[in-house]
Amino acid sequence: MAEDIAAHYEVSSIERGDVMGYSLGGGVALQTAIRHPALGASSSSSRLPASAMDVSEVLAAMAQMGPAAASK
Repeated sequence: MAEDIAAHYEVSSIERGDVMGYSLGGGVALQTAIRHPALGASSSSSRLPASAMDVSEVLAAMAQMGPAAASK
């Protein structure tokens, strides 16, 4: 998701900006700042246990989602 944010900045011609998020979004904001520090500041807040922030688990869950998930 951090890569998606960076790509959005690029196609939108946004040079710098602030990324904020809570829970999973906080992790995404943090990863965006780590991977793309030139894009700007990051603010995050998360109360999830450390195991819930395991990126491989999140990616595996996302891979199981199909178009039907958007209709719920």
